Amino acid sequence: MRTVTEPTRRARVVVAGGGVAAVEAVLAVRSLAGERVAIDLIAPEPELVYRPLSVLAPFGRVDAQRLPFARLEATHGARRRRDRLVAVDAHARLAILAGGEELPYDALVVATGAQAVPWMPSALAFGGSADVPAYREVLRALQVGRACHVLYVVPPHVAWSLPLYELALLTSSWAADRGVIGARLTLAIPDTDPLSAFGVAASRAVRELLGDRGIELVTGVMPPADVRAGVELGRLGRLRPDRIVTLPRLVGRPPAGLPSDADGFLPVDEHGAVHGVEGVYAIGDVADHEVKQGGLAAQEADVAAAAIAAATGAPVEPRRFEAVLRGLLLTGVTSAYLREGGIDRSRVTYATSWSAFLKVAAHHLSTYLATGADAAGDARALRRQAIDFARADARWGDTRSALEWLQVAERLGGDLDRGLTEERTRWQRDLEAAPV
Repeated sequence: MRTVTEPTRRARVVVAGGGVAAVEAVLAVRSLAGERVAIDLIAPEPELVYRPLSVLAPFGRVDAQRLPFARLEATHGARRRRDRLVAVDAHARLAILAGGEELPYDALVVATGAQAVPWMPSALAFGGSADVPAYREVLRALQVGRACHVLYVVPPHVAWSLPLYELALLTSSWAADRGVIGARLTLAIPDTDPLSAFGVAASRAVRELLGDRGIELVTGVMPPADVRAGVELGRLGRLRPDRIVTLPRLVGRPPAGLPSDADGFLPVDEHGAVHGVEGVYAIGDVADHEVKQGGLAAQEADVAAAAIAAATGAPVEPRRFEAVLRGLLLTGVTSAYLREGGIDRSRVTYATSWSAFLKVAAHHLSTYLATGADAAGDARALRRQAIDFARADARWGDTRSALEWLQVAERLGGDLDRGLTEERTRWQRDLEAAPV
């Protein structure tokens, strides 16, 4: 991005997309760059639908959280256009919209997501709110005896499969609560360990949790797409489940004019900048990161926002993207907080209550959602969990993330108490002393 230092002209930042990554980017850029930037938000829909909670909707446990972009325009001056980015003229620095408009930019953040593609024709590919009615039909079939066996299949080459585990666990709790007798739930995964991206401790805990709920786990198997003749599932042999539930596969859908890999994803560097294209960043599912997950998308947005803010002359130090994989696994009883950390640092903690706004661990978006109208109770719950996250990250050696979570807590509830203030001072010293 060209450095913009003239006090009379604001840098033009265009953010394309309507999901977690895009909104986190808008909030982070405004927070870091202030009035040095003018922000345009290009989104095809009028609001953000907080998809991570959609697994709860079939069970009637929570309504979808929504954020009207009109609120973002009013509070953060993000001029919104209900349109879609279709192409980029990188030489002229123009974002070209489906409606024909061409927007000039100093920095363009592409957060347009990926296309969900069903891969098993006979299965329900659960991808969010649109698939809630179909999953409710699965539950009705179990309740009235039209179905007894549900098979959950993790697709090949899908690195983020936690929602499928949640559906199986929530269905187990739902069946127990309603006295549904004889329901058989089976989870088939291609890996040797469940949720292996989180590390050994998390995999062990999830395996035990599935066993406690009576969910059969079959590892190291990959059923074919055509299962009309039955499914061969390792030690379980050939099965004919009544219903099959899976996740869609994601393929890239980049705007024309930008480089992409064989799967259609945009290649990015450690700051989220698209390789070979000055001033363009890609975050979230459209970028070529292996794991497509909301919390990581928010981290990518924060890193790109820091690079953009620094280029405007804001007192911000750009930093590299270093993924911290966190997940809140909803089980229907307790919730499990999982954090990646390798063989010796994988972590799992359990809680009976949780804040909906931390389903995706996004420093700016979580705070913004929890401070909306009539959300005082949500803000208090989020503040408590932000402090818990800060202390956990500090214990695990991630003092930068710990300090960021304390900033979230301050935004939600004012000054920190003496103990937290002392801890912050210690974490700041540890961060400054850490090797670069």
